[in-house]
Amino acid sequence: LPQGNYKPTYVTMCREGDSIMFASPIDSEYRKLVLYSFDLKNGKLTELLRGGIVDIAASPTDHLFAVSIARRDPPELILVADTGQIQARLKVPIRYLQWSKDGNRIVFPTDRPNVTEDSPDFNVHGFTAIGVMDIKTLRVRMFPVRLPAYYLHLAQFDGRIYISNALNENEGTLTVTVYDLMGHVVAVRQAMKGTYLSPHGKYYLPQLHEGSLPFEFYEAGTNEALMSFPTFNAETGEHFVYGDWNPKNDEIVLV
Repeated sequence: LPQGNYKPTYVTMCREGDSIMFASPIDSEYRKLVLYSFDLKNGKLTELLRGGIVDIAASPTDHLFAVSIARRDPPELILVADTGQIQARLKVPIRYLQWSKDGNRIVFPTDRPNVTEDSPDFNVHGFTAIGVMDIKTLRVRMFPVRLPAYYLHLAQFDGRIYISNALNENEGTLTVTVYDLMGHVVAVRQAMKGTYLSPHGKYYLPQLHEGSLPFEFYEAGTNEALMSFPTFNAETGEHFVYGDWNPKNDEIVLV
């Protein structure tokens, strides 16, 4: 990067691998961030917008990025090219987001229209509905989900949405409800111990709210733990966290 006091977060690379989009905080609480596009070919860094950015996701098919700005009233979902051109802005309550494999839809957790912070169904760590946005029409469909709901994962291998009912998926009994993109329940699974599935569905990891917890690497077919990572070591400060799966090889995940 050019010289400057950057603290890249929510770093995402486009499909072609020639540009990166990231956010950098301008306050100590990470509530205000600047969105940048960085051209890897010519080294040009471009400021695109500012706001309470909470997620950035790259389209799997082109140079389009989806940006969630949740700390606005109302929250926004912004579609922006790596050139800085904003292609759409939608005022929808959104947190993190995921693209479908074909790049035609964006899926995100949200809340039902009648759910406010004072509602009995409101969950500060969870959600009550799923939004599915069509990229061509910009139409957003929302459908309710079974409660409680804490994590959403749009699997690339089958195009289905996996939702769990636990704040830390490796604690207690986990129920995973599987939906299609039309909001229909297609399966309910009790044996799974996580929903962060590898691209081809061979393995999975548990999604965790607390980063200091131990976790296991599971085989999807048997739900058996293949590898364990220990809890936070208070003496050494060492602990393990995982990142992205390799998009082409289920055997590789960042830890």
